[in-house]
Amino acid sequence: MLRAYAATLALCLVVLPGLAQDSKFETQSPNPYLCRLEELPTSSAFANPPGRIEKHSIVFTETGRAWPAFHFRNLASSPIQALALVIEYKDKAGRTIESVPIAAASEAIAQQFKSPFAVEGVQHLDRAAIQPGSDAVVGGIRDGIRTGSCPTHAVVTYMMIQFQDDTVRILSEPGWQLTAVPRYIPRAPEIVPNWLPTVPVSLTGKIKINSSGRVDDVVFQSPNGDANLLDGLRDFMKQNWSFHPALVDGKPTASELETLFRFPTHASALSDNEARWSPVTLIQMFRRRDLYPDQENGDNFTVTYGGLSEGSTIR
Repeated sequence: MLRAYAATLALCLVVLPGLAQDSKFETQSPNPYLCRLEELPTSSAFANPPGRIEKHSIVFTETGRAWPAFHFRNLASSPIQALALVIEYKDKAGRTIESVPIAAASEAIAQQFKSPFAVEGVQHLDRAAIQPGSDAVVGGIRDGIRTGSCPTHAVVTYMMIQFQDDTVRILSEPGWQLTAVPRYIPRAPEIVPNWLPTVPVSLTGKIKINSSGRVDDVVFQSPNGDANLLDGLRDFMKQNWSFHPALVDGKPTASELETLFRFPTHASALSDNEARWSPVTLIQMFRRRDLYPDQENGDNFTVTYGGLSEGSTIR
């Protein structure tokens, strides 16, 4: 799994540098939810960090996937063999668009290294350790958030550094946060439920998640809509979804996820009738026959969370 992740990340890092020529949102793009940046200004929320982010690039996509990549420079006097970061991406008003967790470790300890929070894979550093004064390419993947607002800067709010002598240094901003993320993207039922719509539908609502990661409720913004659909979707979320709970100062806490549920008729039909510029968690359900018209999939459907397909796990 780690090697597959590393290969995917390597491809991302090759593509990223050519994606943008400045740090501006591409307002002329036909896709308002595609944000591509490089050389994003990045600072730390604490003094005297043992490392610094340089040459920071990120892509936010319409499907709800973010691809950050950067060079991490070792400012300490000892080699670094592993690191874990939380990076807050902020808009020009200082509002947080998303907090992205990233972890990386040398190949020698990658199997033993345990991130202090859930991440979509631990990246292998391209060397045994990051020597003092040198840097290494680091990147990650974050699924779930679609945004129509591009960040103007980023802030590292949490940093854990493991040095080659196994000593660990942790620095953080008081109140640093991470949003809840699924432990597992559940598979859709083999028998299509009677609440699944037959025409494109978009719903917004708040997923209420307790400090254990269970879904307590889903509250929709239009409660007077199709009761069969609302009740069926709410039950599907409560019975099948489990989350890594949100963190505040590293402690699990109850939270709400502003969520856009979409039932498109085809994978390319991603436009909404109403533009939503603020960050939103994106959960989509596709009929398999629309995704794979050449296959005999009947009316079965599949679930995605950002760019993650059903059956995916986040550890």
